[in-house]
Amino acid sequence: MSGGGRAFRLALIVFAAALVVRLVYLLEFSRSVFFDVPILDAAWHAGWAERIAHGHWLEGAPYFRAPLYTWFLAALDVVAGSGSWVPRLAQGVLGSLAASFTALTTERLRPGSGLAAGLVVALYGPLVFSTGELLHEALLVPLLAAWLWITVFAHGERDDPDAGSLPWFGSGLLLGLSAITRPSALVLAPLLVGLALLPSRRTRFVLPILAGLALPIAPVTVINYVTSGDLVPIASQGGINFYAGNNGAADGRHVVIPELADLGGWEDFEPRVTAIAEKTAGRPLGPAGVSDWWAARGWSWIRHHPGQAAGLWLSKVGALLSGYEVPNNRDILAARSDSLLLALLVGRAGAFFWPWGLLLPLAVFGVIAASDRRRFLVPVAAAVVYGASLIPYFVCDRFRLPVVLFLAVPAGAGLLALPTLVKATWATRRPPLVGAGVALLLTLATWGMDTRMNAAESWHRLGEALYNAGRSVAALDAFNEAVRLRPDDESVRLGRSWAIVAAADSLARTGRAAEAASLDSLAGVELARAAKRLPDSWQAQYGYGHWLAVHGKGAEAVPWLERAAGAQPSRAEVHKELGFAYEAAGRWREAGIALSHAVSLGEETAEVHLSLGLATLNGGRADLAENNWRRALELDPNHVRSLYNLGLLEARRGHVGAAADLWRRALRVDPGNALIQGQLAALPSGGAAATPH
Repeated sequence: MSGGGRAFRLALIVFAAALVVRLVYLLEFSRSVFFDVPILDAAWHAGWAERIAHGHWLEGAPYFRAPLYTWFLAALDVVAGSGSWVPRLAQGVLGSLAASFTALTTERLRPGSGLAAGLVVALYGPLVFSTGELLHEALLVPLLAAWLWITVFAHGERDDPDAGSLPWFGSGLLLGLSAITRPSALVLAPLLVGLALLPSRRTRFVLPILAGLALPIAPVTVINYVTSGDLVPIASQGGINFYAGNNGAADGRHVVIPELADLGGWEDFEPRVTAIAEKTAGRPLGPAGVSDWWAARGWSWIRHHPGQAAGLWLSKVGALLSGYEVPNNRDILAARSDSLLLALLVGRAGAFFWPWGLLLPLAVFGVIAASDRRRFLVPVAAAVVYGASLIPYFVCDRFRLPVVLFLAVPAGAGLLALPTLVKATWATRRPPLVGAGVALLLTLATWGMDTRMNAAESWHRLGEALYNAGRSVAALDAFNEAVRLRPDDESVRLGRSWAIVAAADSLARTGRAAEAASLDSLAGVELARAAKRLPDSWQAQYGYGHWLAVHGKGAEAVPWLERAAGAQPSRAEVHKELGFAYEAAGRWREAGIALSHAVSLGEETAEVHLSLGLATLNGGRADLAENNWRRALELDPNHVRSLYNLGLLEARRGHVGAAADLWRRALRVDPGNALIQGQLAALPSGGAAATPH
């Protein structure tokens, strides 16, 4: 069989194995609530992609997060339709391609070891887990796998006088696509240029690399500039991410931002980050300015606390090398309960965690045992450079996945070298065994991390997912368990408050009035507590204000809803609720302003136009009131109160027939309405005295 045929067969075998593994995992995972209800970053990506797919092409611009992964999800939505399976199946195919590219790369560097390296990627638990998560890494890892393959090919051919520039252009292009998926991929650009230049300084490959790199990045930069006037090459999240990993409360493994400790929800993250920077700076800031402000804050802390910063950075190095998978979006150790396959591929035995605890020693073993270690220059250098790029920020499981991809190459070679090394002399065996032993010890160290599964956080995330899925009673059970384990966490208690409200509504609909009333009373107590303890959380303020308004306490609800509306100038439902509260308090002018703003934000319902009509009527504008009530009927032709109010206006004008027609329409919808029956009966004599309501 020819070399090309062997390579194709190898790639096909690895692809098939990886795809089967991923399909089995997805079938198991599909039974979990998290399959249909993504949370945190995954929910952000899903919502962003849905808006793009519905025609909002520049949604998110200027970009706070790199946009390619979201464009990928939106494209799938447009081409194949929405649903939970479509993106996961696409990601399963891409993840399997990543395994194939890794096999081909390794086979080129160390013939005979490609299959082993490909299977390392195919069976690596966190990579399999990422197939089901709507996160950047599902696209980033395949792009970097293709980048590594073409870069190794180009590097191997660079001394050939007939070598073309196309592979180098392709390498730059793939790296550019990786960068607009996750900007940290740009740290590999200097490595790529260095590989093209050294050792012979062949500058003719540099321009194709830069052209390929710029091709996908330039449009993103242009979109950012046109929509903001700021020069943001890809995304503006870098500054706040740097600060999250460099402040007095940072642990180097999680997003810890003291200024956002009372953040109500992740959808508020970007607005709050901007608001804090602008308030402190005392002037409006563009996206680049906001990012620079947070980055400067992080550097200031490092300068003023060099010893603490050094210790923090050392702990990040430890987290990078440790076998423990630091959770970021979902805890992979908790996710093992969703899949028997994942429970086999990821786990722990005492201080030993697999699969990283196997991968790193095998990779070190493979490099040291190689007869020519220079052949692994590209993947090892990429692993070191990319891993080092995480240290200034924070280290977690999914951020480490590109490093896994690069280390799989020498790890595959290490697996192949194991049998031959058994027969070698001790002098030959000692260096790779010592190196692998040191690597194993590094994976066993936890560097002060709490490696126990965070049960409270897992219950919290499950509660959020169940709540978003509409399973309020089950969500409340999950939140109750989270509160039991972490009673002083106000964000958990706030989530439980919303679940209590939803559960009370659910019980009321099923006729369990006494239980519903008890839960509703508890909801009021919990929401009041949250509103007072989380004064900067719009969700806490809105939640309590909404509860008060629903219970007929509109005047009491106003200050809470005003705070929520002030923090959320673009959230339509908050301004609608504030308008209703103003209406209940008889503050018609403010009601009109709040409801008009809600309509401008897209909250255009019959109920909103009904109340807006009442507000304008009380302001002396019967013409605007009529317009709003007629608009309410366009939205809901059977809206009884709008029919009633329009009938009153017609009766006052002496248009008896028009008034009668409107009231008869209303009675066809609500035949037992005594008020309208009385108006219709009194109509021949001019109608009974009444006011719109």
